[in-house]
Amino acid sequence: MDNFFRLLFIWSIPVIITMALTVEVRHRIGIYLGDSNFNSENRGLRRNLHPIYSAALPLMLVLFHHPFMLAFPKSQTTLVNNPPLNWRRYQALGNLLTHIFLTLLCTVIFALAAAMQPEYGLPGLLYYWSKAGIFFNLTLGLLHLLPWPPFLLGTLFARGRLTKISDRNGLVAGAILILAIPADLGYGRLVFPLYHVLSSLAGF
Repeated sequence: MDNFFRLLFIWSIPVIITMALTVEVRHRIGIYLGDSNFNSENRGLRRNLHPIYSAALPLMLVLFHHPFMLAFPKSQTTLVNNPPLNWRRYQALGNLLTHIFLTLLCTVIFALAAAMQPEYGLPGLLYYWSKAGIFFNLTLGLLHLLPWPPFLLGTLFARGRLTKISDRNGLVAGAILILAIPADLGYGRLVFPLYHVLSSLAGF
């Protein structure tokens, strides 16, 4: 149980920061595109916490020591009024750029934390938080290579019935693909090599 709370504490900060920034970017893109669903009433992370995708899913992954971490805000799992496909492409691009930015930022922070490690004892919390942030944002960012909405590649090539698939269904399909296939055979083939390269470069 102590290990569960330790892992929960390490993952919580990167997950909360990532979801908060994702919500803010989506909100600003929605306002820019004139989407009435994005207003002051649904702004902020507190109003975008989903009981399953924002809380239950990451808690279960920590509890069962799954190699991946997934968490999504409500604004990313609920499709209201079926917005135009080009709007969804902008939202997906915004999500991807957010994860790229946070991956690079966490890599820099991890490099600084690794350089300032104490001579004896365990590294500081910033070391673990930044390392978890790299892995978490790599995991979510590479989801955009999946060929169905709401991921970027899916929105770029979506035609016909695919345009009507809800964001929630797409995220569920992506989560099943990651969770059902062993990490060393499926999605891990993409995430682990990139994570190893970034963490190795940052850790000198």
